[in-house]
Amino acid sequence: FTQILCGFPCYKTVGSVTIQNTDWAIADLLPLFLSILFIFILFSHVFYQRHRVSKHLTQQNIWNRTRKMFLQLLPITIIFLIFNMPLIIVGLLAISNPWYNTTPYFYVNSLSYCLSLCMPFAVLSRQSVIQKRLATLLRLRRLNRTRPTNISVMPLRLGNTLTVRRSMIATGMLDGL
Repeated sequence: FTQILCGFPCYKTVGSVTIQNTDWAIADLLPLFLSILFIFILFSHVFYQRHRVSKHLTQQNIWNRTRKMFLQLLPITIIFLIFNMPLIIVGLLAISNPWYNTTPYFYVNSLSYCLSLCMPFAVLSRQSVIQKRLATLLRLRRLNRTRPTNISVMPLRLGNTLTVRRSMIATGMLDGL
């Protein structure tokens, strides 16, 4: 129970740095760069569609679909980048300095397990039914506010109806009537 991990794949114990770096580049680095590339492509596509919609009103349906797709993909990509970026940074440092390949890499590598735990919440966060329920749960209740309202008072001495403010009654301004 003194080690962080139980074991490694057999190609990591052989000592071939080329195979280890190739595995790291294909399994960790390539998906991260591809996700960054495709989110930028989608981002530019969304803005291009928005520009086209502003010129032609018939494109409104395409704009709505593209915008919804972008807003659904955005939290997924952000969570993916948050949990994988430290692994890539420590991996790049491990190539230049072997010390980084020991303890920090093991701790940062465990962040990838949090990715699979957080991903369902990122997917569900953009569903309209879930958003409506969360909005009702998290909506701040209206505070009871005291505001001046007009009330009718019938003084005993006078037969007329007076309109006074509740604040005047609370401060005792009508005690003389």
